[in-house]
Amino acid sequence: MSAATSSLTAAFSAFAREGGYLLRDNRIYGACRRYPFEAALASHGRGAVCFFFRINGILSADRLKSLRETLGQGWTIGVVSSGTYSLTYKPTREQNESPDFAGAVEHMAKALQADRIPVPDTCPLCQKTGCDALAKVQDFGFGPVHRSCLRKAEKTLRPVRASGSRALGLIGALLGTLVGLIPSIFTIVLLDRVFLLAYAIPPLCAFQGYKLLHGRMDRHAPLVTAALFSLAATLFLGLGHCAYAAQGLSAPAQLLELWSARYGLGELLKELLVWVFGSWLAWGQFSRSSGYAAHSIQTSLDTMTDRNGKALASSKRT
Repeated sequence: MSAATSSLTAAFSAFAREGGYLLRDNRIYGACRRYPFEAALASHGRGAVCFFFRINGILSADRLKSLRETLGQGWTIGVVSSGTYSLTYKPTREQNESPDFAGAVEHMAKALQADRIPVPDTCPLCQKTGCDALAKVQDFGFGPVHRSCLRKAEKTLRPVRASGSRALGLIGALLGTLVGLIPSIFTIVLLDRVFLLAYAIPPLCAFQGYKLLHGRMDRHAPLVTAALFSLAATLFLGLGHCAYAAQGLSAPAQLLELWSARYGLGELLKELLVWVFGSWLAWGQFSRSSGYAAHSIQTSLDTMTDRNGKALASSKRT
């Protein structure tokens, strides 16, 4: 670790400690003027620190320009997505002074207040207001939540995560994959082609089969199983399409020649790309699985602070 990175890391930790914010694995969770923010420390090169503010509004162009001028050297402000702003600090070689993280966060909060952007107050779990805590919730980032909602979700998902059998899950995934192949096989036979959307069916069916036979719903098992079985199914579909096209050939050597011609490296890469596309389409369902959600809820509990972004007594670390 370089001297510049060490200095930045020390300033990052000091900012968390002096502000009473929660520090978790090079990330800070807190709030300024009740606007939640998450900060991440990158230790490569000279290092960098990025603050994320997820809000229900848009800063005016004049306010953004004023912020850029106020923050000073080393700071940049950007729009990550709709309603999400970033403040990034990258030290330059000419800079020797410690970065003013507290001042930058304060300037951002003042700008949000000046543009009358409301403080977020909707719980992503129940969609109601009156939140009494802040936490990082999957797909929603760090923001307001109800402690009772997190506790209820954790209590509901914990026993599901601990039960089940991986062996039964593998059998269920295999059967589900075979079911997921049926639509594609029909299109191969009737239309002599495979539709791209059909590649999302095997991973979904493998995942559902894993759940239906009560596979163990820990964080990785159902996802890895569905991915491996659906990848095998994708390659099987490509081979099946090739074999069906060669059904009029009598000699095995002719089939092998057609296989080499139609299913070489280029075709293999194509099959892998459509498998990635199908898995991406199925990811929404994967990420809502009980095991994955249980891990996500535990992460939320580990990042929970009070509404002012101060670390709770039970979660403070030295």
